[in-house]
Amino acid sequence: MSYRVKTPWHRLVGATFIHEVRDALVKALLEEKKARKLKQTDLARAIGVDRSVIHRQLTGETDISLMRVGEIAAILGRDIRFSLSEPLGGGSANDTEKAKTTAQPANSTWRPGPPNQAIRPEKPRAVQVPN
Repeated sequence: MSYRVKTPWHRLVGATFIHEVRDALVKALLEEKKARKLKQTDLARAIGVDRSVIHRQLTGETDISLMRVGEIAAILGRDIRFSLSEPLGGGSANDTEKAKTTAQPANSTWRPGPPNQAIRPEKPRAVQVPN
């Protein structure tokens, strides 16, 4: 027997967001490694933590705080841009019918909402037939 675990759509939105943030940080670190020979050890020393902490945060083994994102960005000489916008098409953010969407690649315009559910056939029901 197999089990299917349902992940709430808002957890998927959060996971996608933090994945994109981590990818941007790693990309910036690689660029600075080429330009300034900067290593994770140097980054960790500047922040005041062990290199393994930075490694675990950038690989997703542990959560990364917004404070740490800001610290890393500052040390890498990068600007952080973040915005929350109104749902596309107007309406309330709580209007789940208007907010439905599917996950899109990281570089596309994307807004959170419950993912479209696959349509499954209903189970046959017992129907009483009048005599």
